[in-house]
Amino acid sequence: MRRQSGFTLIEGIVAMVLLSIAMVTLSSFLFPQAEQSARPYYQARAAAIANAFYNTILSRQFDENSGLLTDNTVRCDETAFGAAKCTDEAKFGPDSGETYRDGESASSRLNVAAANDVDDFEGCWGDRALCATRYSQQPWRGPIESLLHSDGESTDSYLNMTVDVAVGYDASMNTPSPDYPHQHKRITLQVDTGRHGTYDFSAFRSNY
Repeated sequence: MRRQSGFTLIEGIVAMVLLSIAMVTLSSFLFPQAEQSARPYYQARAAAIANAFYNTILSRQFDENSGLLTDNTVRCDETAFGAAKCTDEAKFGPDSGETYRDGESASSRLNVAAANDVDDFEGCWGDRALCATRYSQQPWRGPIESLLHSDGESTDSYLNMTVDVAVGYDASMNTPSPDYPHQHKRITLQVDTGRHGTYDFSAFRSNY
């Protein structure tokens, strides 16, 4: 009769100990590194999205009351020349006729083609429910694709990503002129990629 060979109890215990050590090593060192390897990809993607957003936003005029797009030949705040005051920050956002209609009333979704000044874009872009969770104080303005000129691209391409646009006057670079307090607007973008990080960008639009 042939003897059957196999693991002894001691050999089995040693094998389990070695396997445990290997699993601890993998979970502590290799698995986290695999997740971290995706971060540069999302950093580059966030920068590309921010660049595309700025290309669209900065192509608009400084203010609703300033710029050739509204047939104004003088800047807002130049009241001595008949210009209107620059828009108050509390009133930043789309103006009448610049959002889509939802039934009988205007919705918060921006009609990008109708937007004519930089503060019209203020709000959260991305999935509507995700915007409500991450930026509950900001109105929803539409999907990210609206500003990326990618109408044929599936929204799955930006799954779990949002872009928050915040606009405000910044007097840090103003020339000393009390008659013109609204010389620059800072447009801040925050691209949230979920667990892969949140990335902030800033740009300026000046009143010229």
